[in-house]
Amino acid sequence: MPPLTRRRVLVGALAALALASCLGACQTGRMHQGTVELPGPGPIPERLARAKEIATRVWDDGKLRDRLRQRFPTIQEGDLVGMFLHWAEVTMQGRTEKTVVIQIGVREKDGRVPAAEAVEHVRQLCLAELERAPGAPAP
Repeated sequence: MPPLTRRRVLVGALAALALASCLGACQTGRMHQGTVELPGPGPIPERLARAKEIATRVWDDGKLRDRLRQRFPTIQEGDLVGMFLHWAEVTMQGRTEKTVVIQIGVREKDGRVPAAEAVEHVRQLCLAELERAPGAPAP
C-alpha cells in the first residue's frame, strides 16, 4: 500500500466534505425527537428486551407510517422516510445511572409533516404499550 501523502490526505478530506454536503442537502427539514423512558428496577438487558417488544409492536411491520398518514392527512407517501423508532441504553442528562429509552424521530418536511404532533402521537402509542403487561396480545 503506498504511503499517505499530503495530496492523498487533502483529496480524501475534500471527498469526505463533498459527501457530507450532499447528504446534508438531501435531508431537509428539522428532525423532531421524543423519548419514552422504561423505568424500573429490572436489569438493563430485560428492560432493553421490553423496549424492543414495545417498539416492534408500535412499528407494526411498517404499518405505523400508514396510521400516521391517516391521522395526519397532509403527510404524503415519501414524507416519513427517515422516521425512526428504536431503543437504547442511555445516561440521561443530569443523571449518573443508565436507563433504557425508546427514541422516536420524525423529520419536518416542507411544512406538510406535523412532525412534533406525529412524534407525540407515537410517544403516546409507546406509553400505552408500556402500560400493558409484557407479552400480552396487541389490542
